[in-house]
Amino acid sequence: MTYYENHPLNDNDKFTLMIIMISSLDDYLSEGKGTDDHKLWNRIKQNLRKDYELHIHTINYWAQDESDLEDCFAVTPYVREMRT
Repeated sequence: MTYYENHPLNDNDKFTLMIIMISSLDDYLSEGKGTDDHKLWNRIKQNLRKDYELHIHTINYWAQDESDLEDCFAVTPYVREMRT
């Protein structure tokens, strides 16, 4: 995440790194970790908002709007919340 925030990256690199970061956070949350500490999510969310147009498809993918939460990713509630 620090690399994403502190290095000049092209859009392709930002897109790829964001997918890796969200996927990693999803794994972390799926293991029952991080449920009380939102620092990681807050940093990801800040970067998603900063580059919103670049990441809109990634946001929509992880939001899983057509699915019930119990059938979604662990990170889905966070992604849905950021859009409200």
